[in-house]
Amino acid sequence: MFAYIKNRLLQKKKEESSYKVYSVEEMYKELLKEIETFSAHSFHAQWQHDQYNKITENIPEATVIMVMDFPENFTCFYQNEIQGAYWGKNVVTIHPIVCFYLCPQHNVPVREYLDFITADSHAVAEFVTRAVTHLGEERGLSVCRIIQFTDGCSAQYKSKTQFFDISQAMPDLNTTMERDFFGSCHGKGPCDGEGGVIKNSARRAAHNNY
Repeated sequence: MFAYIKNRLLQKKKEESSYKVYSVEEMYKELLKEIETFSAHSFHAQWQHDQYNKITENIPEATVIMVMDFPENFTCFYQNEIQGAYWGKNVVTIHPIVCFYLCPQHNVPVREYLDFITADSHAVAEFVTRAVTHLGEERGLSVCRIIQFTDGCSAQYKSKTQFFDISQAMPDLNTTMERDFFGSCHGKGPCDGEGGVIKNSARRAAHNNY
């Protein structure tokens, strides 16, 4: 069994550029082979994109839609650092949550960006708790339902810890919660742009302090 698993791991497909000479017929067969899974992937991506657009453009009452993702970590630096500091940089974890909800005073759609810095096994639950608290205390929003959109990273959003935290949404936050997962390679979302803005602002602040 060990040898079988090892062979399967060694046979894992890896895409890379290569130069080959084909006849038209051979090229056609190779193309058909390569796009066998493309139509399903394209359909799933388009369907998820459509559902996301529908729910964010027609937000139900007392509902908060959250788009969450971990951008690439921000590496701290000094503008005039010594050579040794290059090999000992601190890394900061950033987690944006983009919230969509109806304004309780004017009943118009609102998009609000909340950004959190730190991480541990229950970090996502802590971020969501703080987001719900902010929306209730600062925005006067009564949240009865939370719909989350995240990527499919197993360590960040699909682990047993994450599912346990979701199951405790009612006793902890007095709201229902559901989590929807985007498929792999389905493009960038609003959290990616927000993460880029934060890291760019931090770099500019570091340069401007000198």
